[in-house]
Amino acid sequence: MGFVLEPDEAAEWIDADPANAEVLSPYLNGEDLNSRPDCSAPRWVIDFFDRSQDSAMRYTLPYRRVAERVKPERQKVNRKVHRERWLQYADKRPAMRKAIACLDRVAAIAQVSKTLMPMFVPNGQVLDAKLVVFALNEGYSGEPSGSCNTTVELRRCATDQDR
Repeated sequence: MGFVLEPDEAAEWIDADPANAEVLSPYLNGEDLNSRPDCSAPRWVIDFFDRSQDSAMRYTLPYRRVAERVKPERQKVNRKVHRERWLQYADKRPAMRKAIACLDRVAAIAQVSKTLMPMFVPNGQVLDAKLVVFALNEGYSGEPSGSCNTTVELRRCATDQDR
């Protein structure tokens, strides 16, 4: 995937031009959430979000990577928005970004998982589309997997299976 970087490469790009840190973020997916004890993101992603092409071009190394590896693939896809907005990593999810913008952490759970265990993770990273993200207010100190939450979710799952 052309947007994804190993941490060493992201660090090199930031060393080469500190402004690159504005468009490089840790990237967390469901497998990482469920398999890494610290729920940390093991790789980084180029995320231009809403920037125009002119603005994105200021970040030389990230822009070059996306132009060389992503644009040719995006020109082949059926979704017009992905062809036109080839600079964007996946769908923008602006409502989610707005809801979590002022939070230091969010609760997240993998959409597909054998476990029903939401975890608190730091905000400020790109959260994969296969994660369900809960914007809990900063005063929330309970566990996101409390018995009430689990009961509601298990009832919903049972209902879904009966269909």
